[in-house]
Amino acid sequence: MKKCYLFILSISIALLNSYGQSDIEKEIISGLLVEEFTPVINEPSLNENEKNLDQEDYCLIIISETYKQETDLRSGPTGNFLKSELTNLDSCMLNDFAEKNQYSVKIPELCLDRIKLIYIAKEKWNEIMKEGGWPSYHNNYGHIPTINISRPGINKNMNKALIYYDTKSGKLSGSGFYLILEKANNSWVIKEKIIAWRS
Repeated sequence: MKKCYLFILSISIALLNSYGQSDIEKEIISGLLVEEFTPVINEPSLNENEKNLDQEDYCLIIISETYKQETDLRSGPTGNFLKSELTNLDSCMLNDFAEKNQYSVKIPELCLDRIKLIYIAKEKWNEIMKEGGWPSYHNNYGHIPTINISRPGINKNMNKALIYYDTKSGKLSGSGFYLILEKANNSWVIKEKIIAWRS
C-alpha cells in the first residue's frame, strides 16, 4: 500500500512539473514583464491631466499558453549562438529550458502593478491571423502588443533563468528575444538580453 501511495505521489509531482508552472516560474515571468514593460513615470507635471496620462497602466495581450520551442536548443545553430552570446548561460539552464519548452502549458493569471494583461488563447490568436490578419487584430485590439512567453529554464542554484519572449503589434512590427534573468533582492532582473529575430 505504501508503494502505491509513493507511486501516485511521484506521478503527481511529475505531472505538475510537466504540465503546470511552479511559483518560481511565475516569479520569473512576472519579473520579465515588469522589467521590460513597466511604463516610465515622467517628471511630475503641474497639469493634472498630463499627470494622470503619465500614470496609466500599460496594456499587453498575452498568449495564454507558453511558447513551444520548435528545435532543441541543446544542439544546432541556435543553441550554439546562445552559448556564445549569453555569458551567464550554463548547461543546466539550457537543458531545463529545452525540456520544459517541448510543449505548451497554461500561463497563470498574473497581477502586476502598472501593467494590465489581457489573456488570449493561442487558437483565438491563430483564428484572427487566419481570418483577417493584422487588420482584424487592429480592429479588435488596436495596436496593443501581443506577447508570447516561454517557460524559463532555471539553473541548479535557482537564482538564474533563461527565458524567451516575442512581441508583435503588426506585420512588420515584431521581435523575439532570449534573456537571462537573475534573482536579486527578492526580484528577478534582466542580466543579459539578445535579439533572436526582428520583422
